[in-house]
Amino acid sequence: MHFMAFTIRTAEARDHDAAEAVARRAFAEYEHAYPGWTPLLREGKPMTEIAAEGELLVAESGGRIVGCVGYIPPGRSRNPVFEGEWAALRFMAVDPDARGHGISRALAHECIRRARRDGAAHLALFTSPAMEIAIAMYKRMGFRFVRRIDPVYGMEAELYLLSTHEPLAALRKGNPRTESP
Repeated sequence: MHFMAFTIRTAEARDHDAAEAVARRAFAEYEHAYPGWTPLLREGKPMTEIAAEGELLVAESGGRIVGCVGYIPPGRSRNPVFEGEWAALRFMAVDPDARGHGISRALAHECIRRARRDGAAHLALFTSPAMEIAIAMYKRMGFRFVRRIDPVYGMEAELYLLSTHEPLAALRKGNPRTESP
């Protein structure tokens, strides 16, 4: 495996289509098991919708978008599963060809940094038990299982929560490269 240099930044409107393409590629492996995802990924624009609700973050390598995630500041989430005072991490996606380089971890760390910037005591996310690798990463970062929630597009879902008061150095492995807004 070779080293992949990347930067994390806030997406611009011109990045939305590339972020949508990354999300489609990243979640394609779940289409057969969870057919409800297919219309969302093929016809929807989840990353663009997240950008309208909060901040879309992208990982860029060699001029190409290779990962993305939504960061929703406290009080801005339209999803009732999140408490109003929580910040939220939404729809983490990394291109399958770019996995294994710490991109998801760096994107999550940037969400944690922004949650702290915004005064949120907690950063929440929901994911599916089928996403075992992602759940293991989130748990290593300090996210804790809260409860099962109603299925999302036919996929089982669980709510996880991180206290942003824990020192980031205690959560960090490596040194993700991020921008400051």
